[in-house]
Amino acid sequence: QIGQKVYVKWGDMVIGDYRKNKQIGFWVDGAMSGIASSQEDLYIFRDGLVGEEPAAIEISSANQITDGMVNCLVKLQNCQFENAGQLNYCDEGASTSRNIVFADNSSIVLRTSNYADFAYTLLPEGTGVIYGILTTYNTTRQLIIRSTADVQLVNTHTETVASVDFSSNPLETQGWTAFATDNTNWFYYAIGSSFA
Repeated sequence: QIGQKVYVKWGDMVIGDYRKNKQIGFWVDGAMSGIASSQEDLYIFRDGLVGEEPAAIEISSANQITDGMVNCLVKLQNCQFENAGQLNYCDEGASTSRNIVFADNSSIVLRTSNYADFAYTLLPEGTGVIYGILTTYNTTRQLIIRSTADVQLVNTHTETVASVDFSSNPLETQGWTAFATDNTNWFYYAIGSSFA
């Protein structure tokens, strides 16, 4: 659980470097191999009870990111998704990168596995904070979120509202056309594929 400290029984494991991101595992046939899920209990042990979630490192620009922040919980401030409301977190069948843009127009990559339960959810619109684990892939800084609860954006999109009495066609100056009426109280308006 989040906040749980663990011990790792080292044994014959080694430290590897996957595209500049440190990892531990076994050296098998000239390559790194992770701990099999069936053997996790032989190598990973809980240290007491679950404690407090570690404080997130606050970041308000991609230019603030340092090597010491890699593999830490971070809080990206005053940011938003590029192509929000248009793309899902993932493309079909493949891990996918999306851009997170800060207020100063610097950006960082959000990396999402297509196996995430939210992979095919639409990127939310709005500006706010995004929590996640900062990683690196060669020279690219990447953020990995734990769930969509890590994304806390406020949608500032506003709608234009028309105040009308519906005694005539008050929306025609905005391109709407009355295409039906019940001859008493209702007009039905259409513009393109939108109706009111």
